[in-house]
Amino acid sequence: MLFPIISTWMSIEGHRRLFQVIPDPMQELWDKWELRGLILLSLVSQIILTLLGNRTNYKPNICTRALVWSAYLLADWVAALAMGVISSNLGDYYNVTCQKKKVNPQLIAFWAPFFLMHLGGPDTITAYALEDNELWLRHLVGLVSQTILTIYIILMSWKGNWLSHLSILMLVVGFIKYAERTWSLYSGSIKHLRDSFLRSNGNPWNKEQWHDQYQRNFLRFIYIFVSLFADLVLSPRDIDHDREEFLNNIGWEHAFNKVDFELKLMYDVFYTKAFANYGFLGLMSRLITLTGTLIVLVLYAKLSQNNEYLVMDHIITFLLLAGALISEIYAFILSIASKWRRYYFSVSGLEDSLYMYEYNVERDSSSFFGKKAPISFGQSNFFTFICSQNWNTMDNFVPINKLEKLLHVSHCSISSDLKKKIFSSLYLKSERSMQSNFSDNPGSGNCSKGKNMSILLSEFEFHRTIITWHIVTNLFYYQKDGDSSVHSRNSKQISDYMFYLLVKQRYMLPVGSGLITIRDAIIQTVKYFPFVPQEHELAEVCDVLLQQGKPTATIDEPLEVQSILSILFLPETKDGESAKEQSASVLFQACEIAKKLGVGNREKMWQLIEELWVEILSYAGAHGRVDMHAQQLRRGLELISHVWLLQAHFGLLDQFRITPLKANA
Repeated sequence: MLFPIISTWMSIEGHRRLFQVIPDPMQELWDKWELRGLILLSLVSQIILTLLGNRTNYKPNICTRALVWSAYLLADWVAALAMGVISSNLGDYYNVTCQKKKVNPQLIAFWAPFFLMHLGGPDTITAYALEDNELWLRHLVGLVSQTILTIYIILMSWKGNWLSHLSILMLVVGFIKYAERTWSLYSGSIKHLRDSFLRSNGNPWNKEQWHDQYQRNFLRFIYIFVSLFADLVLSPRDIDHDREEFLNNIGWEHAFNKVDFELKLMYDVFYTKAFANYGFLGLMSRLITLTGTLIVLVLYAKLSQNNEYLVMDHIITFLLLAGALISEIYAFILSIASKWRRYYFSVSGLEDSLYMYEYNVERDSSSFFGKKAPISFGQSNFFTFICSQNWNTMDNFVPINKLEKLLHVSHCSISSDLKKKIFSSLYLKSERSMQSNFSDNPGSGNCSKGKNMSILLSEFEFHRTIITWHIVTNLFYYQKDGDSSVHSRNSKQISDYMFYLLVKQRYMLPVGSGLITIRDAIIQTVKYFPFVPQEHELAEVCDVLLQQGKPTATIDEPLEVQSILSILFLPETKDGESAKEQSASVLFQACEIAKKLGVGNREKMWQLIEELWVEILSYAGAHGRVDMHAQQLRRGLELISHVWLLQAHFGLLDQFRITPLKANA
């Protein structure tokens, strides 16, 4: 990381060349506000990252993400640049051939350690993206180079007075802060997580490797879900232990609270300092930095009264000290109240027992300053999308690049009924897997006995399945005589959520883009109407679409998904059929399926559709990329990640699934 050295050199040479051509008044203004402006900009960046850095406490919108991203990039750049400017100013001050600037060398040297603190960043965010953790070595080089530069600045201006000694104390604080960030990045790297567990032979109960019972208990708690992100295959004993706990000791509400808690812990591992600083050393570093900053502030306030500093410089110094102290107090409070530290103390016998902690997860998964935020998920709808745009003016052409931007997105909180349905479905599936050789793909519900099930589980056709069944669900939901049962509401919410994922969060699904299919389905739909229907006319729209043709079948069979697959799932694509013909037929396939379902018992129909959507959601969660779940944590927690982690605890993922024969081996 040569940026500090390069920026220093560029600052010195650039100043000399630039000042040869600009007027003297501009030079004076630049000299006065260059460093001071960088200080204020750095402080603003730190405030933004401290307040908005932890993105599990809220659902960040695009503006908030842009603000955090800008502050994250700006913070390091400004701090490194300011160090170069300080070095340049001191070089000019002590250079007899240069015109001396109106600066106090001891005071601006005292400012340098604060920028080292700013490079360490707040506890709420160390990495913006998952890839930042893999660059920990670059930050280690930066830690060494910036520390050397800070020492050089202090020695250059050394007078042996009280301010020089305070600079040394702030240097220690700044070094600790930057070292914490570097260690946090290293701890959050996938390679380090994987190596840490491999060193324990993949078994947290190995007493030969983990002599400390408390450390072993702590590792056992995080073992299951960290193994997922580190792409480790678990032993049958580990899987059985975790699955037995979920099947016998945990209800649906606690299960969702537990996985929500675990996802937030994983956010801490990848994006904050909490995981790296939960132990005794982390607590000691907090005490040192807090105490050191407080001592410096008190001494500076007392000893600077008789010094003739510029009023502006005096104010800026107090701003730096006050900002550092407030940041340290906030970090200390977060550290004491940290979920990681409370668990570490609980397994060490310093707080509640492990049992009490495990069954109060819902308390710990709450945000620090308020009640636990409910699980929310996005909602987008095909028909409301049509009603919101004037497609007739587009001459039967919908630009693909505008489709995602035009889609309206709302968010709703997950209901207790939907939680119960998802939990019960996965619970029954896990029980069946323990009783028999459960060899079907995860998310299939062991339904491979039915016809055409491969179409649902085919990644190539998966996006067409989502779109088709989304249209089917809405055709019934918006009918004039449609009901509002629990099954219909659950079906509608999952349907709109999967449509939202398909358009807005495609990387979370095990499929490619379905935008072309959606666009052609829109074109086919608007052809039925000489005008653009309004949202309050959705019932009429659905009736018109359902009137195309006559019903040909019923579903008066027992409510088992595998017994009616021949009616439900999409017909196999004919050889030679073009992609445009396939996508254009989605609407007609949806209408045909709706006609077959619509003449049967409505309650059974909605139960079946609800069951199908839970299967689709489970399949999507089980077959998505693990790193995408980790990446999504910084944008907010998604329902599909909760379902994915629930399946892991129930032993339904590939690396968590074993047959009874293997389990007993």
